[in-house]
Amino acid sequence: MKIAEAKNNVMGQFHNALYLGDVKERVKILEKAGHLPLAYITASVHGLNDVAERLATELGDNMPVLPEGKTPPLLMPPSPVMCGGDWPLIEW
Repeated sequence: MKIAEAKNNVMGQFHNALYLGDVKERVKILEKAGHLPLAYITASVHGLNDVAERLATELGDNMPVLPEGKTPPLLMPPSPVMCGGDWPLIEW
């Protein structure tokens, strides 16, 4: 993510934040890119209420309406299939 930030690659930053499951970073990237409604939705769905409130005041009347009665799932990276151990080594 640091490399994408140094190269000013916004999509690379966002993809890496998705892969890592870093919701705060996703909201920060969306806000920095000017996608305030999407940043607000992401923050409110993931329980970042303080950030969502701040974005709601910035959006004012343009605040998107979230559907009621549904519990949206969190978008988190999958857990690894195999954990631990070293990679096999080739012996010469």
